[in-house]
Amino acid sequence: MPNELISSLGLDLSTYADYGRQCGPHDADVCDKTYPGADHAMWCCTSWCWVSESCPTARASTVWQGHYWSQERCSLNAEAVSACKWESLCECRGQLPDGTFDGKGNFAADYGSSCSSWDAVGCQTVWGSNSNWGATSADNEWCCDSWCYVNSSCPIAKKSWLGTGYSFSYETCDDGPETYNLATDTCDAARRLSARRRGGGGGWSSYSSPRRRAPSAPASYPRRRSYSAPTSYSA
Repeated sequence: MPNELISSLGLDLSTYADYGRQCGPHDADVCDKTYPGADHAMWCCTSWCWVSESCPTARASTVWQGHYWSQERCSLNAEAVSACKWESLCECRGQLPDGTFDGKGNFAADYGSSCSSWDAVGCQTVWGSNSNWGATSADNEWCCDSWCYVNSSCPIAKKSWLGTGYSFSYETCDDGPETYNLATDTCDAARRLSARRRGGGGGWSSYSSPRRRAPSAPASYPRRRSYSAPTSYSA
């Protein structure tokens, strides 16, 4: 996209010189500038790129006349979606209906209601017999990751294994520095990559893991990660 046109949209060239050139959530922070007067919502935070007019999913651009864009081959940027300021679908949904979890057994009454590492206590005790339980500590780092229940319409939401109809998200929450210790079935203080980043590849894929149980709730971390547009985007 010509620099002159990018500047005319009110975008900083040092950040948006590659606007639309590769897959990325290019409008996540500036949707009100690129699409003034539009009904800003989650679509502002989805990933897209410029494509040829002959692309079967090409759509005519309203900001660059005679050019086309598509999101068909672009994966979602989980952090941009979870922090989308135009719609709160991926915010923690708060306390679930009374009686959903009564505090007995493995389920705390407020299980999943806010950002917390809900599976950090006794993870192997509950999940050790599950077919997805890993043989090493690294396989089960998800035990120490923070998550919460979110709106089922959140694009990066995963269905709960409890069969309650609820959906959850890791990306909505920031992780602490703990790492899982299989020998002691504990989350110990140590620097590590969060589960959503351990997938590798540098792409926009979101992390998925076996989940859903509840020990006594540890300290809650009601935080949302913020998204800042990088200077370039990964394909």
